[in-house]
Amino acid sequence: MNRVLLMSDFDGTICSVDVGDGLGARFAAPEWRDIDRAYNEGRIGSRLAYPRIAALMRGLTRDHLLAFALERARLDPGFPAFVSFCRERGYDFMIVSDGLDVYIRAILEREGLADIEFYANAVSFPEADRIAFAFPHANVRCGKCGTCKTGLLARQRRRHDLILYVGDGHSDVCPAQHADGVFAKGILREKCLLNGTPFRSYRNFTDIQRILAAAEPGALGSIWKDGLEEGPEKGERHVSGGLI
Repeated sequence: MNRVLLMSDFDGTICSVDVGDGLGARFAAPEWRDIDRAYNEGRIGSRLAYPRIAALMRGLTRDHLLAFALERARLDPGFPAFVSFCRERGYDFMIVSDGLDVYIRAILEREGLADIEFYANAVSFPEADRIAFAFPHANVRCGKCGTCKTGLLARQRRRHDLILYVGDGHSDVCPAQHADGVFAKGILREKCLLNGTPFRSYRNFTDIQRILAAAEPGALGSIWKDGLEEGPEKGERHVSGGLI
């Protein structure tokens, strides 16, 4: 059987709430919403947005960030079972996020999922009352996203025959166009409909597991053979949290 990789976004996908967006609302001056609006409208990418938001943040320490994230975060209830399903099937799984490493790591550790490979933007606290962001997985030639999910996907091509992508937001649109199959909701779903990217709709990881389980081993690519698909979100509108 071909070697399969599932790549998934975190905020709004694995995590049912957008932790990163909540951090802005809680700890940044009101002007952060202007930056978030520019991001949502496509005028800037997260690589520019994050440093601008950092300059507006006050009173945010590592302890405050972690406490806020752990109180707010709730994983998709079907996600742990989905991870087990992937392992049973021999599918590789990784998280690619334009969010922040410190809270993703803490949430996964709390849920007993610390062994999941993930890529995200880095957070540091260089001095009292200041936060800084670094972008170890950025694409310097593009510079739009803090984490270049498309670049991370491309690096996996040598190791995997089939790469499936799961997402919901702006930062998922580009990698979805380079994946072999896409599970989409929210903004990603809307963009797939606009640009003609074949996808399957989903509400949660239980939906995705059911779709994958019904496919013949070695024939997962056939899931998308009919092209665009409305699926369970038909008639619904997903509200994105903006950045991340």
